[in-house]
Amino acid sequence: MKKVFIAFCFLMISVVITAGCSQKNETESSETAVTSEDVKQEMTEAVQTTAEFTDQQLEQYKQDIEAQLQEYDAEIEKLEDRAEQMNEELKVQLKDDLRELRSAREKAGKKFEELQKQSGKAWSDIKKGMDNAMDSLSKALDKAKARFQ
Repeated sequence: MKKVFIAFCFLMISVVITAGCSQKNETESSETAVTSEDVKQEMTEAVQTTAEFTDQQLEQYKQDIEAQLQEYDAEIEKLEDRAEQMNEELKVQLKDDLRELRSAREKAGKKFEELQKQSGKAWSDIKKGMDNAMDSLSKALDKAKARFQ
């Protein structure tokens, strides 16, 4: 989000500088001076471009999270299959880890559902929660994997 804000600020500064630099002395040119309407139009276009860029980032983020969740699902399934092949004592120990892992996956899934409903304007708020949920899921998966080794 900071990158989007910085890009937006840079774009705004560039527009203002460009508008200021493009004005010519009336004695040098017969062109019309830049008006406030011109600046408003440029600013509107800059805001629209920034919004489109933010929407593109959101869509890419959603695709990345969905792919990562699918990878985690496959790994969880493999761990569950391996747990079934273990002796009963190990199964009991691993069930707690797998239960924690499934819980973390469910939380990440719920956050992803929330993310799917968000627009470009509000996604930065839900992104932090999504990142935290994915981090928790990753840690739970690592913990479960370590038990199998």
